[in-house]
Amino acid sequence: VPIDKIVAFASASDSNHNNAETDSKNDDAVCDHRRRLNLNVHLVDHNALCIELDAKLGAFVTRIVDHHKDEGKYTQTCSGDQRTITVVGSNICLLVDHILQSNADIDIHAAIGDTFGALIAALILLDTSNFDAGVGKTTALDLAIYKLFARYALNQDSKQWFAQLLALRSNCDGFTFEELLVKDLKVFEENGVVFGIPAIPMSLENAIDAENEKLFEIMYRFQTERKLQLVPMLTVFQHNGGAAQRQFALFTDNQLLLEHVGTALSTDQNRAMLGLQALQIAGYKHKHQFVLNKFGNKPFFYQWWNISISVSRKKVLPIL
Repeated sequence: VPIDKIVAFASASDSNHNNAETDSKNDDAVCDHRRRLNLNVHLVDHNALCIELDAKLGAFVTRIVDHHKDEGKYTQTCSGDQRTITVVGSNICLLVDHILQSNADIDIHAAIGDTFGALIAALILLDTSNFDAGVGKTTALDLAIYKLFARYALNQDSKQWFAQLLALRSNCDGFTFEELLVKDLKVFEENGVVFGIPAIPMSLENAIDAENEKLFEIMYRFQTERKLQLVPMLTVFQHNGGAAQRQFALFTDNQLLLEHVGTALSTDQNRAMLGLQALQIAGYKHKHQFVLNKFGNKPFFYQWWNISISVSRKKVLPIL
């Protein structure tokens, strides 16, 4: 069932049977509300719904399989064995392990097949950076599940296949910069500040080469149209076929907010943990403002860095 129809159904029930967010203060009311809808929401590869969906579907979360930091949400409806939140490199390993543990007699190869077997192997390679110890994401479960599906790899040389997969993931053909911003976007709210973190498969240099000064207009529209107060952006890319690299940038029309977040990121401890190095791009300083002529000469602020390839949204989010 399309998610928009589920949300509409939940919203209609909310208006008829009181608000689920209010009811969540009482365990019985939440369970009764969920029974009326006969709706069970399972979260995979995250354990908190986005802001827009949380108020509508949060009361119906009954199963979580995830490898991110536990946000401690939905404990009234999802607890104990229904809540699998464990550190692994690739969340697909937790899903496969759940299938194996729940079905003792399953023939996993017959059940999954060649196509999904190859997809599972590819996901594990990408998520662990081909089990790179320097990235530090690989666990024993990642290795075990990959071994189970390695036979389906489209290239038995994992180093070569990882390079091929990384090139495909970084391929931006057919996407505009604006489309890339929403292709992999996650929105959060902390201490009343709403911010969205897009992850894009291109360098900041290439983005500026493609968009020039229009880049800042795009980022401002992106922030305001989605009612965000800050846009921290992660990039991942390869330069001339070399090793994967990452960059990190902040965009906002709120100078005080930029100063506050930039200062927090730039402590000695965080610089060391994130591998932050001030980045200057031809014609643009590491930290500056851009005057948006099309928006009444409004100042728009930015700051950017090179950052360790091991840094993900999961790692930078607690600092933000």
